[in-house]
Amino acid sequence: MQSRHIDSFDFSSSSNTCSKVFFMIGCQRSGSNWMRTMLSGREDLIAPHPPHIMRDFLPILDKYGDLDSIDNLKVLVDHVCAFVERNQVQWIDLHERPVNFNRVAITKSVVVTIDCLRCNQRLKSQEDKSKKPTQGNTYGIGNEYYLLSIFDEIMNTMARVNGKRIWMCKSMGMSQYHDMLLTFYGKERLRYIYLVRDPRDVCLSFQKTPVGDCHPYNIAKKWTRLQNNTAEILARDPDLVHTVHYEDALADSDAEVAKVIDFMGARETCKTMRRGSVCAFKDEQEITETAKCNRESMQASALSYQFQNLTKGKEIAKTQLEKSGGKEMNEEDLRIVESVAHDMMIRLGYQPRLVKTSEDRLVFTDEHIEKYERMNKDLIQKMYADLTVENPADLERRTIQASVLKVSRNYIYDESFMLNFSPKDRDEVYDYTDDYSNKEGGFIVNGFEFTSWPQNASQVGYQSNEEVDERFEFLPNQTINVGKHLSISFAAASQGGYYPSNRNKANQDALSTCIVKDPSSASKEKNFGALLSVFDGHGGKGTECSLDTSHHVTTHIVSSLEETIEKTMHEKAYDPSSSIHMRSMDPTSYLIDRSMRVDNLNATFHRSTHIDFDEFHCEEGEHESSNNTLATRRSSLRSSIASSQEGEIPKISNFTLIQGKSMKEMIANQIPFILADSFTYANQKLLEDPRGIAESAGTTATSLLITSKHFHIANVGDSRCLLITKSKGKVEVDQVTAEHGTDSSSEVERINAMGGVVMTSDQYDLGCAINKTASNEAKRVWSKDGGKYPGTAFTRSIGDGNAKDLGVTAEPECLSIPITQKDTMFVLGTDGIFDFISNDEVADIVLECNEDLEKACRSLVGMAYSRWTVNEERTDDITVIVGHVHNSKKEFFHKLKQILPKRM
Repeated sequence: MQSRHIDSFDFSSSSNTCSKVFFMIGCQRSGSNWMRTMLSGREDLIAPHPPHIMRDFLPILDKYGDLDSIDNLKVLVDHVCAFVERNQVQWIDLHERPVNFNRVAITKSVVVTIDCLRCNQRLKSQEDKSKKPTQGNTYGIGNEYYLLSIFDEIMNTMARVNGKRIWMCKSMGMSQYHDMLLTFYGKERLRYIYLVRDPRDVCLSFQKTPVGDCHPYNIAKKWTRLQNNTAEILARDPDLVHTVHYEDALADSDAEVAKVIDFMGARETCKTMRRGSVCAFKDEQEITETAKCNRESMQASALSYQFQNLTKGKEIAKTQLEKSGGKEMNEEDLRIVESVAHDMMIRLGYQPRLVKTSEDRLVFTDEHIEKYERMNKDLIQKMYADLTVENPADLERRTIQASVLKVSRNYIYDESFMLNFSPKDRDEVYDYTDDYSNKEGGFIVNGFEFTSWPQNASQVGYQSNEEVDERFEFLPNQTINVGKHLSISFAAASQGGYYPSNRNKANQDALSTCIVKDPSSASKEKNFGALLSVFDGHGGKGTECSLDTSHHVTTHIVSSLEETIEKTMHEKAYDPSSSIHMRSMDPTSYLIDRSMRVDNLNATFHRSTHIDFDEFHCEEGEHESSNNTLATRRSSLRSSIASSQEGEIPKISNFTLIQGKSMKEMIANQIPFILADSFTYANQKLLEDPRGIAESAGTTATSLLITSKHFHIANVGDSRCLLITKSKGKVEVDQVTAEHGTDSSSEVERINAMGGVVMTSDQYDLGCAINKTASNEAKRVWSKDGGKYPGTAFTRSIGDGNAKDLGVTAEPECLSIPITQKDTMFVLGTDGIFDFISNDEVADIVLECNEDLEKACRSLVGMAYSRWTVNEERTDDITVIVGHVHNSKKEFFHKLKQILPKRM
């Protein structure tokens, strides 16, 4: 046998090598499936139905020969994988696809692991002079460790394909392999959850369920043996074990689950949570209450009678508790169970009813035992005969899985694996390039036509065409004129996210488009501008927060504009004799969500003066200015408003208007303050909502108000607004909103000053400073008091009441940018667009659509969706508004320039 020399114990090539591993031990029918499905609600844990790899393969392991031989090892890997792939309750991945194991990857991992184990044992034997050296170079790591290593990598794979970080095995008899598990995992990683149930109730449960032994003698003997195994572990390594009495769990499942979760340690963010706006963990009550309808419970309960209680939840607990103690057991069976299990029952706190003392126990002769064995076999046969009639599909699944254990070692399930993976020795295993590896996802993006999204969406994601289309909403192109020479066109689209663990989750994004009417004569009703906004909700009530904020922001901006114009007209003392009408907005404001909600926000205001907003928006010659870039045109309002603390921005009625300016300038100067005030107003309305929707939920907000002369922008959170200019063939893309995230030093300073702390979830659990621990996870805002909340990846938002005292403010950054002749396109989008598409790519996609805004929206949403599926196990909600600002005056100047030289 060749063995690569390893000088240190290093599992770096394997996955999850630092995480704890959990084994549920005790006896079957002790509430193990109930506890398994409840703990599956823990965000970072996978606890699949067990195929009992160690129990079923150890007795037949000799038929595979010496597993140091790669050829023999390949056969065992193939058979174990086939056994798990045919499990009674099928293993599925995050996207509900059957798990098919990569035999090559598992074999490579096993070889590396075994070599590391032997290296570790060799080092230990050299340090411990009292131990006799083992023969050969296996150092006590034989075939059984190969099987355990296969089991470990299969569990790691199951965790990985479900986006989890830790796993739990519910094969209750694993307690008999404690020494092996301790050698393999060490005390740092190995943990047990010991489930204890009254043996009388265990016996009754077995007799009603098509699994295992059926006679009370055999059931009681098995129960006692398994309790003795655990008693030995408790005597040697008590810190590795947490005990749960089934009866205590029935009485108060929330409390018992909380204790188990505390024993398992701090919850970690799983893969599907790492890009979440908020890292929110379920509390114990939510975990237990949702257990009956989670994926594990629903999948198992549909397959067999033995799992039907899983979907009944807490309501069955009271009935079970009332029947506990073997109250329904007949006297003969009761005496048998109490006689066999008497001593262990007393030790575990269960009082016998008939066999009060040891002297009262039945004496079991060889004849009795043989009789019970025959009866047990007959009962098992009857159980399977009944199963043939009552649930033949369940019996067929069990039979197919069991057949794997009976095949010859020459039988191959995955012929491609056996033919294509053929290393000559262990060294070649290390160096083997895994061309056979399953390609998870495998979505083809190149050449896909995104302009017709969501057509053929199944080609670039995990959902069917129908599922994607059902969650897609679209707002067709609209065009309005502002002033004499400016026209604004825009379209919008929103794609509800794909969340594997919550496929029906509502789209938490919202958008609003609002045409604000210009004070003018009653007959003309000209437009003052267009108000466009996107909102990205988060948290349990994120949908409500984004939709309500959209309503509050939009209505408050319009009403404040009306109030400002009224006060401006009064200050300027215009002639009050001419009557005009100001209508707040177009009769329809579109707020896209699953129901395509429509708000009628039409209102009419009567004023007695006339304002001319028709003056051309660009000063003469401005189009020629080479220094007039977007950056130099930004207003200083960004810094002045951002520096204000929440609540300090004055209300509109308290504004001091700038004297000596034209009325248009005076109104324009107030717009950033109006936008800012609308955000704080919306925040206040959410926090005061009697439904309590914003205590641990909220939304980002990005608003763009386009008037005849300016872009006015306000933003909190990580949505973006881009302005795309094109002049003389040169494209300039400017992100005019700052992202309020935890990478900004000024934002972090405010958080720290307000009592918050910024670090990753792992760093928070370990108490590490950011500069001491490297991590690829997003840094988040946490409380310093030890309570793991709010977990926001942003530093500004509307709502999120539990984060406001930690410096997560609703105060927006605002700016005003003069419109020039170069401003052609704008894009507002939530982070679902921008997480995997750069600003330059967005601009290229928009411009390639040749001002077809509807195609641009579809292309951006489709491209973003496909990028999410390539990079993540889910997709975020994706929302975008694409618009075009067209200046007819620019065309006039262009024609004039062509004509004038000819006349000179």
